[in-house]
Amino acid sequence: MRDLGVGETHRRSWCMLLTLTGIVAVSNIFSINLYLSKHITSLSDNKKDLGWSPPIDANFTAAGKNETLLTENLAACDILVTSQGGVGSSSFLEQLSKYARANSPSDQDGLKHKAASCWKSHNSSSINGYGRCFTKVLVLIGDPLHTIESTWRRFHAVHLNKLRSGCNKVGDPYEENISLHEIYSEMLDVGKDMTGIDQYVQSWYKASQDRSNWPEIKIVTSQTIYDNAVEFARWLGVNDEDLRHFSGFSYDTSKMHSIHPDVTKSERVRLNEMFENVTRIAELVTEIH
Repeated sequence: MRDLGVGETHRRSWCMLLTLTGIVAVSNIFSINLYLSKHITSLSDNKKDLGWSPPIDANFTAAGKNETLLTENLAACDILVTSQGGVGSSSFLEQLSKYARANSPSDQDGLKHKAASCWKSHNSSSINGYGRCFTKVLVLIGDPLHTIESTWRRFHAVHLNKLRSGCNKVGDPYEENISLHEIYSEMLDVGKDMTGIDQYVQSWYKASQDRSNWPEIKIVTSQTIYDNAVEFARWLGVNDEDLRHFSGFSYDTSKMHSIHPDVTKSERVRLNEMFENVTRIAELVTEIH
């Protein structure tokens, strides 16, 4: 047998050592992957047992497989209260949130002023998106000019920009320090609503008329909701023993707008004409209740 020599012997020993190290490494990786696979499967099964399901993307449609996903866990869904702003939705929603699961009264989740067109995934049982699902929708509407003046006085352009540059974008966001006179002047110049209120109200009214593709939606004026708070709380799922907490609501006419000094009576007439669709819808839903 040929003498390999010390150098050749060391070389072959190193090769064998590296080979064995590689085999051990591959074996460890396989074991780790097998463990993780079993562990993740176990976590998934546990979440299913708890009624958990992953949130459905807001861009899903309400057809086929996605419709099944929407309706498989309705018990985990909430109530959506949405409004054009300046119509008293915060006070009602704050009270409702004590006795039913709903969206944020202070709009921390960004859902309180979204138009129906923002919700791309919906069917006759629920709407789904932004990591949430809702089986009933209450929409509060009212005088558009009061909405503009009330929200501008409290938030300047912040609230109006949610409607103006949201899903139904009607223009670039207002400048933070825009004046009410500038907001109205733009509308008077172009001859139409530039705040997004008109599109917001019309989108929800259209959805409310399409029960085959949308869940239960009730559109009400602020006067209707405040004069019938107990009735609507019951419809939204508040238990009978808690309905007494809604009996103190009443509509306060003193909180309605006064004519802004920079707007003449004739200009105000023109501005109101731009919201004739909102006025018509408000009259229709008031007749229903």
